[in-house]
Amino acid sequence: MLVVERHNLTDPHFTSVYLSLDRELKAGGCRLDLLPVDLATDTPSELRLPAVKPHVNLLFGLIPEGIAAKLIQSGIPSIAFDNEYHLAPHIDSIGANDYAGAYLAVRHLFENGHRHIGFIGDHNLSPSFCQRGHGFLDAMRRFGLPIDERCIINLQLRNADGSINLDSIHESLLLEHMPTAFFCANDPLAIHVSQKLVARGIDVPGQVSLIGFDNLEAAKWNAPPLTTIHFPRENVGILVMEMIRRRLAEPNGTTIRTLLNPHLVVRQSVAARPQSSHQSDH
Repeated sequence: MLVVERHNLTDPHFTSVYLSLDRELKAGGCRLDLLPVDLATDTPSELRLPAVKPHVNLLFGLIPEGIAAKLIQSGIPSIAFDNEYHLAPHIDSIGANDYAGAYLAVRHLFENGHRHIGFIGDHNLSPSFCQRGHGFLDAMRRFGLPIDERCIINLQLRNADGSINLDSIHESLLLEHMPTAFFCANDPLAIHVSQKLVARGIDVPGQVSLIGFDNLEAAKWNAPPLTTIHFPRENVGILVMEMIRRRLAEPNGTTIRTLLNPHLVVRQSVAARPQSSHQSDH
């Protein structure tokens, strides 16, 4: 059973992961049922579990801790995806190495001559976003680049009802000192930023370069096509199937934490920054 926050059902990242899981589980003779939960209103006491007990619970992304605890304490083996839970000793987890992906993004911008680089994300939205933010800051320090706090844009993307709101990006981009590049915490953010910058007459990537994260299908159709960090979702279904088999065979076996290594996908949203322009970036 795949447990997911209700608003994630329409998220392109979730959709791509779901299709990978569904394909591999069906090939292994398993059925994947969905259990949507609502961050704003659902409580552990109101959680309606299916009549047919699942063999494994897959917890996708941010699930309220009380609900996660109820599922974990039900005695059904659980695997966390894009999150970690420390509520029980045997909760396997799988996700991307978000920290390493952020390093790849900053390195690519650095190698293209950028020295004034900003970050756009939401530290409270998900553990993945938080890790990408930490990875960005550490990569900036590693390359000896100045961190301009004015260009570290920490949005509040989640509404009270749990839905995602990108409207706040517009005001956040009204910067007096625009960086020459932004690393955005995911592709939808980067695409939205690209559209807002172009609408203001700012050339992408001529004046501001952009890098996203996830390599969603929409990234290649953006104008310009988006350079991004690829999340290796094609391997997720196989790895989860292996985890399920192992956990069912060894209920008390050693906990496994698997991080999938991302890689850079170069398209057309990053332009080289002329060396002569560095002094004018600050």
